[in-house]
This record gives sequence, structure tokens and C-alpha cells, in this order.
Amino acid sequence: MTKLKFLGACREVGRSSVMLQEKGLNVVMDCGLKVHGEQEFPTLDQNAFDEMIISHAHLDHTGAIPVGNARQRPLYMTDISLPITELLLADSEKVAIKRNIKSHYGEKEITKALGKIKTMRYQKEHVFKNGSSFAFLDAGHIPGSAGIMFQGEKKVFYTGDFKMVETRLHEGAIVPNNVEVMITESTYATKEQPDRNQLEKKFVDSIKEALTKGPAIIAAFATGRTQELIQILRLGGIEQEIIVDGMGGKINDILLEYPGYIKDQKFFEKCMETVEPITNRRFRKIVVKQNKLVICTAGMLDGGPVLEFIKQMREQGKGKLFMTGFQAEETNGRRILEEKELLLDGKVVKVNFPFEQYEFSAHPSKSELMQAIKKANPQKVFCMHGDDTSCTTFAQELNDYCYEAYDTTLGKEFEL
Repeated sequence: MTKLKFLGACREVGRSSVMLQEKGLNVVMDCGLKVHGEQEFPTLDQNAFDEMIISHAHLDHTGAIPVGNARQRPLYMTDISLPITELLLADSEKVAIKRNIKSHYGEKEITKALGKIKTMRYQKEHVFKNGSSFAFLDAGHIPGSAGIMFQGEKKVFYTGDFKMVETRLHEGAIVPNNVEVMITESTYATKEQPDRNQLEKKFVDSIKEALTKGPAIIAAFATGRTQELIQILRLGGIEQEIIVDGMGGKINDILLEYPGYIKDQKFFEKCMETVEPITNRRFRKIVVKQNKLVICTAGMLDGGPVLEFIKQMREQGKGKLFMTGFQAEETNGRRILEEKELLLDGKVVKVNFPFEQYEFSAHPSKSELMQAIKKANPQKVFCMHGDDTSCTTFAQELNDYCYEAYDTTLGKEFEL
């Protein structure tokens, strides 16, 4: 008998984790952290599983590995995901300390938890001792992201985070045909997203206009988004030097070391010839004065060099801020959008500079989710990784379409 137990990301985005149990094998898929607000971990017993599979490197899917895998169970991820995961876990510890949040692990715990890592490429099958197997399928979300196709007593497909439509960075997710069970993210299950080409044009045109008046400061996620924006800007005809500040520069280097995980590696390498990383923090003060074009972290404005640039824009009275992704509740990005204020050096300050938001989402819209489900044609669907409304509404709509669909709750078990 095959069972699923949901350990996180139930009616929430964060701490993704699901356990699959069959034929004496207990496999955990993802072990994430709830990043914003107080840190929350999956309800995972370290002694209750045999192997762990990670869909991609984002902290809401990897951030609890040092705690959840403290007993060094075998751990699988794509090869490019390993250096990105190591980088993000180390940074997570630093951020927790800066925010006066208790850090549950350090370098020692990270190294130990990744001690039995096994990296794999897409489409390569791994067979477990009980005869069941799994393979990674390109998820089109960030470089190295993967859906997990598990084959045993049941054919179970765990989407992780994915994107069906083609972007500048990815071809789009590979979804298998005719699975029995599908566990899907539901982040944007109740909404559609703007046309990608129109969004890119509007973004590039606004950047060009902003640069005639002052610096353009682009807040972006380090992994995936930074690299996509570099290509969008170049394809849009912007020839000005692009400055990359923060962790995005390190991710750029990793992508150059691990070719084959983005759509057009040669074009990305060409773009990188005219990208300048900031290596001296004092240079940040010059950037705003000289009307530079900057892509920097953090994507939700809760830390990183973007806050230094915001200080300079406020002091000098020039520059425009561009937010390029989802802004979660309780983040500076959300405060700017809703209240026109942000938390800076421990104080709430008013925004006195222009800003815009462009949601270059790496998650599927409602129509993309339906496209994936129709292709997979599952007998059962489990909805997770979305807020309460997204998960419950989407599960109900799928039931209306004659799918057997379930909204997941923390700790609940299902027999398949």
C-alpha cells in the first residue's frame, strides 16, 4: 500500500515537504523552511524516513535540510542545485542572525546534512533497494529545478515549483503522461498572469525612461530571476553596463560552471561579458550619483544591497526602484506596495522615490496548472504550496472537472 503524508506547505507557501511510503520505503520529497516571519519547519521526524529527494534549491524547499536530515540519510538533487543550496543555506544562517531570529544550524550542521548527497541530471533513473525508482524532469522554474517522477506500486508525480510557458531562461516544464497521482503546487491557482512578451516590453521601456533621469535599481531574486532579467534587458536593446550586486553574482558564476540548465547558454555567456559585479561596498554610493543600471538582492527587499541603494535614493532624491517578483506578506516589498513605507535600519520610513512592480513569475498561472493536469491525467490530485484560498478553491474546481482532488492539511495522511 502506498501512502502520502503532508509535512508542510499545506494552505501556505513555505516549508514544503511530503513523505511517500510504500513497500518498506519512506521517501521525503523536499525539506523547506518558512522564510518570512518566524522560521517554521516541516513536521518531520528525523527517524521516520530512509531517503530524501529535493526538487530545487530555493529555501522554502531546502531550508530545513540541516535539521530534517541531521542523521545523514541519502539525499538526491540535480548537480547544479548542490552549490546553489549550499550558498542559500549559508546565507539563511547569516540572515537569521541579522534579524535576531534563532538560527537552528550553522556550517557544521549544513555540511553534515549534505554528507550523503547524490547528484543527478534530468531523465536519469535511480532505483531504490525495494525496486521503486524516480527520475528528475525539468520543471522550468529555476536552473536545476525538477519535478520528481516516482514509480513503484503507484506512478506518483510531484511537481515541486514549475512553469509551463517558455521564458527567456527555460523551455517550460516537462510533465509526464498518464500518472496515477499528482502532487501539485497551487501558488497562483486562482489567477492568470500577464502576457510575458508584453510584460517584458513594458519593463524595458520603463527602464529606458528611468535611466534618462537617474539610476534604475532592480530588486530581483538571486537564482533565476537575475539571470532572466539580464537577458531581457539585452534583448530589449539596453546596451548600458549592467551592475549585479549581492548573491546574484555568485549564482551567475555557478551557471557558467554548470552549462545545460538554461535555454540559451551561449547567449547567457555573451551577456555576462558586459555584466559588472560589485566587489567594493563603497562603490554603491557612486552608483546612484552616476545613473547606473543595477540588479540586486533581496527580491522582497528584506535585506541585501538593495536597502543600501534605497538609502542613497532617499538621500539624493533621485532614482527609481523596480520590483520584479511576488512580494510576500510582512516583507518590505509588500509594505512599499500597500503602505508606501518600509523598514530601514529598524525604523519605518516613507517612500520618497518612484517605484513599479513587474511580476515575472516562475510559477504557473491557473491555465498553466490546468494544462499540466490535463497532460498528466492523474486519478488523484493533491493541492499544496499555495495560500488557503488557492489550495481549497483549486481542489474544489478540479473536483467540479471530475478529478478526484484534495486540499492538503498539515500532518494528514492519504492512502493511494
